[in-house]
Amino acid sequence: MDKAHLLENIQSGHRQLEEALVKIDPQDMERSTSKEEWTVKETLVHLSSWEKALLEDHARLMCGEKIHELSGQGEIDARNAETRERAGHIPLDQAVAEFHGIYRQLLQWLENLPESELDRPFAYGMSLGEFVGEDTWKHYAEHLENITAKIR
Repeated sequence: MDKAHLLENIQSGHRQLEEALVKIDPQDMERSTSKEEWTVKETLVHLSSWEKALLEDHARLMCGEKIHELSGQGEIDARNAETRERAGHIPLDQAVAEFHGIYRQLLQWLENLPESELDRPFAYGMSLGEFVGEDTWKHYAEHLENITAKIR
């Protein structure tokens, strides 16, 4: 896995999110049209939680601990529901700060990570590099439409 290419994809995807966020009125970041539709704030907390879990799982692996692989869509849905619930209890400015802060931690971690580490088996039959892509730029793309839909 080419670290420079991975970083470029992550930074490009995150930049698209940031460009959309600056166009959204802060009061609209906590509004949804239905119970099923996630707010922008909930989406930011969601993205941050998966990035944070990635960093924590890698740290566990480096300490010789086994990481917990979610056992299916039901467990993923439960984790996402917990994250959405948590998002409802934190202020918008905290959610936005976490979104930016965890992203900066992720970039710093990747920049310091030896490139060979990206080819190491990680979880779910993926290498670390593949998994990083799933939890970053590919994940951003999944949620970008929800965020851009809030732009007036």
